[in-house]
Amino acid sequence: MGGSGSRAADYVLACSLAALSVAVIVSALAMPRPGGWGQAPGLFPLICGSALLVMAAILATSVWRRSPREEAAPDEFDTEEMSGLHLARILIVAGSVAAYALILIPLLSFFLATLVYLAATLWYFWRGWWVWIILISLATTIFLTQTFERFFSVMLP
Repeated sequence: MGGSGSRAADYVLACSLAALSVAVIVSALAMPRPGGWGQAPGLFPLICGSALLVMAAILATSVWRRSPREEAAPDEFDTEEMSGLHLARILIVAGSVAAYALILIPLLSFFLATLVYLAATLWYFWRGWWVWIILISLATTIFLTQTFERFFSVMLP
């Protein structure tokens, strides 16, 4: 992680994530549950907020456990080169999410759009064996569609 101030920045990020997650959890709990939690509109935000709270706690714990020597160690990578790489990846991810939501889902079914998006994302970031990419994408897409349709009773586009 290195660099001066990153410990403080990580604490600020952890506290911000925790505050956001608590706000999401409180909002989710305030939503009506006429058919129980299985059909409550706040179930998904509750799950997301809880996961975010756990991630904030993990970040805060890792910062707390980080030794001061790690903090003072010089960065091994050229930060300018790394920031350019990060920016490129951020733009690619943002563009692919926009293409998924605005082009693929309306053009294809949710199932096919999700399958294509996951396969492309895994290929770009993992570059594993194509058979594994297809199998993982297919299994994940089936799991997501079945979970939303059967457990949450949500009709998918």
